[in-house]
Amino acid sequence: MVKKLIMGGVIVYGNLKLVSCSIIYWDFVRRLRNENQGFINSVKISVYQQLLYMLKNCDYYNICLCGITPVGFIGNINNDLRFSVHKSFRKKGIGKFMLNNYHIDNNAIGKVKINNTGSRKLFESCGWKISSTSKDYIYYKNVC
Repeated sequence: MVKKLIMGGVIVYGNLKLVSCSIIYWDFVRRLRNENQGFINSVKISVYQQLLYMLKNCDYYNICLCGITPVGFIGNINNDLRFSVHKSFRKKGIGKFMLNNYHIDNNAIGKVKINNTGSRKLFESCGWKISSTSKDYIYYKNVC
């Protein structure tokens, strides 16, 4: 049986860890963000744009490591939940680990494209409920 440990602010579960988003991970977040077409605003982010953004917002992000390899990120900016898992590591419980262990404010909203069934299943499997819908999006609220 694998137990969850919290050591010095780092959440560890088996081989997975949630760690602070230090400068060594900023470009990983940028590359993952640029590769993932599931984001609401899919625009290419330059290194300079990422540097400016992370200087202001890195404290609101965590990085998920599998061993020492970064495999995903999760963040909450103005109650807008943002996360992604590298495509090579999807369907392995990493998204669920991040959603269940990242400190999420009760006012946070997960905005998911209607056709993104993977993200929809993930939010619902973690106990998030649909708070509203629009033509293109489903909005999830953390009720846990």
